[in-house]
Amino acid sequence: MIRITIETLPYGDEDQPKKLGWLDIMNDATGTPESGNYIYNFVSPNGKINKGGRVTGHIRHIEGPWELLQKVLNNTYQD
Repeated sequence: MIRITIETLPYGDEDQPKKLGWLDIMNDATGTPESGNYIYNFVSPNGKINKGGRVTGHIRHIEGPWELLQKVLNNTYQD
């Protein structure tokens, strides 16, 4: 699982972070060694899932985690 956490640092103070939410991206075990399929959930600070979805066809050895994140964001927040 990949977890991306969003937090704010009031006045730049790293000793006082405030978690705004996180994104969990999980392999759903339906892909192949070359191509992965993932489910994802955007989670609020109280643990409530706000949005979720699925990304398929992520080329494991060519596309990295940033490309996977881009696919999740594009899949979730399309115009």
